[in-house]
Order: sequence, then C-alpha cells, then structure tokens
Amino acid sequence: MGNIYLSEKLSRLVDLWVQKRGPRNFPRKADFDAFAVRQWIGHIGILERRKDDKSLFVRLSGSMIVEYDGADFTGRYLADCVPDHAVDEILHPYRICIDHRAPVFIRLPPGHLGGSFRYYDRLILPCSDNDTFIDHFIVAIYVSDFQRYLNEHGVYGDQTLSHMPPSRPNAALLDAAAVSDTPESMPACTHPGVENAATQGQFVEVIHV
Repeated sequence: MGNIYLSEKLSRLVDLWVQKRGPRNFPRKADFDAFAVRQWIGHIGILERRKDDKSLFVRLSGSMIVEYDGADFTGRYLADCVPDHAVDEILHPYRICIDHRAPVFIRLPPGHLGGSFRYYDRLILPCSDNDTFIDHFIVAIYVSDFQRYLNEHGVYGDQTLSHMPPSRPNAALLDAAAVSDTPESMPACTHPGVENAATQGQFVEVIHV
C-alpha cells in the first residue's frame, strides 16, 4: 500500500486511466476491457450516462460490489436502487466528476446511508467516446484500510476528517458548495438538507491528473 489515503490498487487504477487517456481529455469505456482491469476484477462497476436520462444506468456490478451492496444492480437505473431520500446524495459525486471533468475519490464512513460499520473507498473515473460528453463511469469500490490507520493512531470521532489530507499531491478537497453549473442531464439536488448531508463525514476529492 503506497498511501494510507488512496490505496495502491486505486492509485494504480488512476494511473491506468491516465495511460488510456493519452492526449485526449478522457479515455473511452472500451479502453477498460476485462484484460485491462484484470487486477481489479470484482471491484469494478460500469455506469452509463445517457443524454436524455436523468439518472445513471448500471451496466456492470462486480462481484465484490454486489457483496458490499447486498444486491446486484446490473441492468437497473442507479436512482431506482436506493431509497428516494438517498438518490441525490448517491448521485452527488458523479455531478462533481462531470463538473470538474476529472476522477473523483470518495471515502464513505461507517453507517453512511444505512451501510455497514466499515469505511469504503470509491473511485469514479469518467470516460467519453467523443472526448466531450462523459458517457460512462468506471467505478472501483474497496473496503478501506482507513479504520485500521485510525485505530493504530488513536484517532476517534470528529477527529477523523482532519486525518484525511489529499490522497495525491494534486488532489483538491471539495465540499458540496464547490459544485456549480450542474449539467442539465443530471438532476439537481432537491431533497431538503442533502447538500449538507453529502459532506457530513463523507470525504470527497477531485484528482486532477
């Protein structure tokens, strides 16, 4: 593990995204075939964004993601897979990714949206066939080693967020207010309080590479 904040596996996946992008703004979804992502198999998901849709369509959920979610969301819209009150918060990191046109790293704390008592690390990588419209997201999810780090350093409660600096030198910490000009193809936040909830304990950063 090269970094306690962005694991070695996720860091290598960011490097692969950069390699596949080349001189373009974004790599294509087709660049991430089974052979290319073989070391992350099971932890990879693929979401499709369509110009005429207000949500994201789950093309693939890896076996470990299915285990983490407790269900296989493949072939369903992401917004239909979570409770209505959680839709905006689930889509929020994708809006950040679209707005900043760059990979996004998220650390979900224990109990987030009724989840388990473990930290989860999620990486969202944007893809585009025409190099302009982001039409797919490659998503990787792993159980985080962050809790072990906190335990080893005796860090508890509200101190945890102060122990999460940017995971790479050129990463930028964000909060909900940092997202502007939400694209028309993604629904705006409408649930009361969700903009604040999106940053309460949830660590989000854009990785500019």
